[in-house]
Amino acid sequence: MAILFRDLRHALRALARSPGFTAAALLTLALGAGANAAIFSVVHAVLLEPLPFGEPERLVTVWLSNPRQGFDKDITSYPNFRDWREQGSSFAQMVAVRGTDVNLTGSETAAAEPEEVRGARGTEGFFDFLGVVPELGRGFRDEEHEAGRHEVAVLSHGLWSRRFGGDPGILGSEIRIGGRPHTVVGVMPPGVRFPEDAQLWLPLAFTPEQEDLREARGALWLPVFGRLAPGASLPEAQGEMSAVAKRLEETYPDDNEEMGILLEPLRQTLVGDMERPLLLLLGAVALVLVIACANVANLLLARGTARARELAVRSALGAGGGRLAGQVLAESLLLGAGGGLLGLFLAAAGVPSLLRLAPRDLPRIEGVGIDWTVFAFALSVAVVAGVLFGLPSVLHAVGVAPGRAPAILPSPSAPARC
Repeated sequence: MAILFRDLRHALRALARSPGFTAAALLTLALGAGANAAIFSVVHAVLLEPLPFGEPERLVTVWLSNPRQGFDKDITSYPNFRDWREQGSSFAQMVAVRGTDVNLTGSETAAAEPEEVRGARGTEGFFDFLGVVPELGRGFRDEEHEAGRHEVAVLSHGLWSRRFGGDPGILGSEIRIGGRPHTVVGVMPPGVRFPEDAQLWLPLAFTPEQEDLREARGALWLPVFGRLAPGASLPEAQGEMSAVAKRLEETYPDDNEEMGILLEPLRQTLVGDMERPLLLLLGAVALVLVIACANVANLLLARGTARARELAVRSALGAGGGRLAGQVLAESLLLGAGGGLLGLFLAAAGVPSLLRLAPRDLPRIEGVGIDWTVFAFALSVAVVAGVLFGLPSVLHAVGVAPGRAPAILPSPSAPARC
């Protein structure tokens, strides 16, 4: 360990003596590492970060297969959903939830400017489906999905903090949604937003003027999701729901002819078609880092040639190939770590601009940022890159011999100088 610290101190002094080389190498590595960190932050948030729900691997989207209208994956009607839920024994919960824009106008204790926020209306068991316990208060009771008892609301943590100052006293108070008073019964933990952009939740209830919609099997307007029961697999559930679809087709041929049911993991639904483009983009910036490493490796080789006399002297004084290699490798590691840290600063500054250029439908975009996972990734990549681009210089240092280095002392025949 003492030898390692000595090599690092020597490498730091050596790099400080060559500020032009050090700056060029650090900037080159920072650009490559920063680009990788920025893109990885998006890949991590969209593809790798677990969904903020209980046992998210058991969550699925229940699609209506609707080839008659040209949709492989379609939303469904309330009567279909009701039959699916009653006959789907492979599910612990099956819920329907629909996004809706609502007008929010303050509370009984504080006036505020009207604001349009994205909300969602869910059926019974919605919060059980998520598998998340509210941070404050509770979710909806079954009877609150009945018309006349449905004017209650659950807030997202972000809306609660931003609009109501994180006041715990909001529980039990009234807020006005769509001009009507609603009682706040709960606040969800940070990061829980489903559907993706929902900031508050309301019960899905049918008012008297909506009774026709309750029984309209041909009205396709509801997204449906399910939580698989313990021990149930996706293929088993798919087989069961295909049989349910067949029975409904036979019972309601006018509305359900050629209609099937398709189950899809919820993560796949949320990611959509973004996985392949994001991985390709990550591969492209990885290639940029490889090019940066190649450039720094050339700079190190050129610098190693210029330092041949220094290495030869060290070899002549008894330093073995391993000691010379360790000193050169220490410089590479310092450059890699420094380039990685500088790259993280560039990534942190560049991520907001990157998000402004991202597609508007990019899922889970609110989770994109430089966190400890991205930090560890960027630093690991930079250090590994430092080892790789330092290998040619290490091999060059090991091959240095005193007799092969340029002369550093006057020859006996050289004229003396006073």
